[in-house]
Amino acid sequence: TINGATKVDSEEIYTWSTTTQDVNGSFYAEWSLTGAAMNSGYLQIVSQNNEQSVLKLIGIPDNIYNATLTLKLKKSSNNSTILTATKNITVSNPDIAITRSSNGPIMNVMYNKGLCANSDYMTKEECAAVTESQLQPGTSGSTSIFSSQKSKITSFDEFKYFTGVKSIPRSCFYQCQHLISITIPDSVTYFDIGCFEYCYELKHINIPNGVTSLGERCFSICRALTSITIPDS
Repeated sequence: TINGATKVDSEEIYTWSTTTQDVNGSFYAEWSLTGAAMNSGYLQIVSQNNEQSVLKLIGIPDNIYNATLTLKLKKSSNNSTILTATKNITVSNPDIAITRSSNGPIMNVMYNKGLCANSDYMTKEECAAVTESQLQPGTSGSTSIFSSQKSKITSFDEFKYFTGVKSIPRSCFYQCQHLISITIPDSVTYFDIGCFEYCYELKHINIPNGVTSLGERCFSICRALTSITIPDS
């Protein structure tokens, strides 16, 4: 397995790990990069060794480009391949906040609701234009725009770019049972009733400094929630 980010914004380090017992004796790692991001000159391997490979973003991409990082472990004695692993990577314009490859369920929601122009990505400007009433036009879990993808959403750290959102609406993320992490925008001042109710796998919430109150049951039945960071004052 190749370990590392799926999106390169500047420079990323990739390492590898395996549970296979056959990796023994003298061997070496051979790293290679293929795909449009490399062919267009936006992504390069700048260093590599037996433990890691370092990828660097060159210039500012004008769109989203894909690449595949491949690792081959080879025996030093005869250059035969022991193991092969690949990882799909994207590079994009820094004004892009979300891509389909980085968060498909959220992109499905935003594009299907007409909140972004491109089906493959959403810009930071588009994120900032979204309001809480667009996320939740009603008051129940079924009226939230996340309802259709609630069983598929596992993270929403890109939520930090939604600076037009002033509150987390009532039942907004109701029953997003596999949501593990989310980053709340600094613009938020209020968590409404049951906004994260039944988010069984949510582990941590950081409450922004501007939040003045939390509604009833906003974290009800969040069984995995082990810590909440609240403002100092």
